[in-house]
Amino acid sequence: MQYVRRLSSLITLTCSLFLVDANASTIYYTDTYTQPQLSSLVVGLDGVGQLSPSQHGTAYANGVEAIPGSNDFLAIDRAGLVYQITATGQKSVLLDVASLIGTGYTAAGGQKGLQYATPHPDFLDSQSSGYMKLYTTTTETINPDQSASLFSLPSGLTSEHFDIVSEWDLSSATPTRSVMMVAESPYGDHNVRWLGFDSQDDLYISFGDGGNTYWRSGDTVGEHGFGQDPTSPLGTILKVTPDGAGGYTVPSDNPHINDSGYLAEIYAMGFRNPQHCWFDDNDNLYCGDIGQRSAEEVNLVTAGGNYGWTQREGDYCVVASDQNYVTDCGVDSNFIDPLFAYSHLNNLAGLENRAIGGVAVCDGCGIAALEGFILATDLAAGTLFSYDPFTDTLYETLFMDMQTGLTGSYADLAGLSRVEARLGNCGDGTICYSSRRDDNIFRLVSSVTASVPAPSGWLLLLLGFLYLHMQPGRRTTN
Repeated sequence: MQYVRRLSSLITLTCSLFLVDANASTIYYTDTYTQPQLSSLVVGLDGVGQLSPSQHGTAYANGVEAIPGSNDFLAIDRAGLVYQITATGQKSVLLDVASLIGTGYTAAGGQKGLQYATPHPDFLDSQSSGYMKLYTTTTETINPDQSASLFSLPSGLTSEHFDIVSEWDLSSATPTRSVMMVAESPYGDHNVRWLGFDSQDDLYISFGDGGNTYWRSGDTVGEHGFGQDPTSPLGTILKVTPDGAGGYTVPSDNPHINDSGYLAEIYAMGFRNPQHCWFDDNDNLYCGDIGQRSAEEVNLVTAGGNYGWTQREGDYCVVASDQNYVTDCGVDSNFIDPLFAYSHLNNLAGLENRAIGGVAVCDGCGIAALEGFILATDLAAGTLFSYDPFTDTLYETLFMDMQTGLTGSYADLAGLSRVEARLGNCGDGTICYSSRRDDNIFRLVSSVTASVPAPSGWLLLLLGFLYLHMQPGRRTTN
């Protein structure tokens, strides 16, 4: 059945290169991104827990983050709970902020709620001295602290909600909150997202561009220009140093600290909707960025880097008046192209891959065949991609359920039409995979190296014919 399904996907993909999209005014592009190869490696899914509806009536697994110096990890529930989960799967509530975030996270396609949580690197080392600091990103309907650093919207735009970065002191029975920064946001999507520390204890915070304007304001892509606006945090990654008292300072090595017209907090810019990021052992920062219509990308984020949005999607130029049309505008020294990207036409797993959900780097992750690889998961389809930087090759990697022995994509194994998948740090060097549609959390483990059985006879010839006639060319329209 897998080969029948994959053959069907290939045929559909081939036909789409020549058909007019019913919702577009132009012919589908020829996909320039190399079609991921189906890897012979099968990665095991070892269950470590499941979030269940709490007193708040629902659960939305929204990521996993390590507790430094421990084999425990945090599980973030977008409904407003931060759990601490032990290596044996025991679960306890570490923080409950449900009363702050309202119910916007439950709306169809909603992107509000508790976005992420990360502990200070000294979280465990200093419990005895009362220094248990946890940092969160949330969306809230009111500004909780008028004295906190405020980033206002330009004149003419109204704030739909506030993106909040908070520091929590958990050293007593009642957590104490300090609001570090507040950003006005014009729409309900593309909000503040991930935050995490580097090895120097500097905190990085990713912000979406404030919302998809294409279907809101006259069919214009990125109408407000966030991502290229150096006076706004929207569409950027910020870098600050928490002072331990609820505030922060700007690190002296920030790239724009002395640039007039720039927010000093900006570390990198040009993002549309940056998702969960990852620091490797050398402090290299990798972030996924959700595309508008055509491409999903993973970026190696560097100080002062500009990753193109709203002018570029992936490594192509955006035409603001038509999201279905992108142009091949070549190399632009002002922008940094993705480390790797995949197209919405990639369909190996039988589902349309259409929104990058997060990234991880295998640095001693326990899967020898993936050591040094960058992993990514598609938010919608749940597809696991593995990128080999040594050969510049992108693979699709299937899963094996370690309990049942079944192999396939996560959507196949779980019987889901949409997965809402994330990757996260399990706290012992391993990588976790979570689904917001069934709230399961798994550890990725070594499984088996299994060659996919070769089709025989006429099917093999047909697949070869399709392959020869589907080599990627330069795309001009979508």
